[in-house]
Amino acid sequence: MAPCDIRVAFGEDQYLIPAMTAHQWCQILLGEPFDPYDIFPLLAGREAIVAVEDAIGDDKVPTEDVARVALEIVTIAGDRPWWVTLRILKVAGEVWDRIGGTLVREGVDGRRLPLAAWLDAIWSLLLTYVDPKKSASWVHQMEETPKGWDTALDFDEQEQAFLAAMRSVM
Repeated sequence: MAPCDIRVAFGEDQYLIPAMTAHQWCQILLGEPFDPYDIFPLLAGREAIVAVEDAIGDDKVPTEDVARVALEIVTIAGDRPWWVTLRILKVAGEVWDRIGGTLVREGVDGRRLPLAAWLDAIWSLLLTYVDPKKSASWVHQMEETPKGWDTALDFDEQEQAFLAAMRSVM
């Protein structure tokens, strides 16, 4: 599995975020302070920067909309909602002394894997440290949508979650 480019629509134009490894993504996502502008438009290059600056300067687009584009890019790169990606990275950083060696031993290399695959490995490893009696609550906390962030309701996903819950109690 190799990192791949991400296409981004902004206004009437399309831009390309070049393929990046998990390590490269972490350098941006774990930067202090975290700034969505470092993702979009910066990663998309000079043309995107000019387009965004012009749109903001002409009051055509609020900066919050540009930040949303950046966070959607994180969603695509991480193959999960951006807030879950950031929470996984935060927790992984807090317990790195316990999981880092296991990842190395298992050959999980963030310098060559895409962000989504690397997060999958971390997620599955983190779950082994969670008390099974508390895992549902922990997963809910990790996946809970942040206040003020509107997401479209995915009815297929909701149906699958309901069916899974029903199977777990039967």
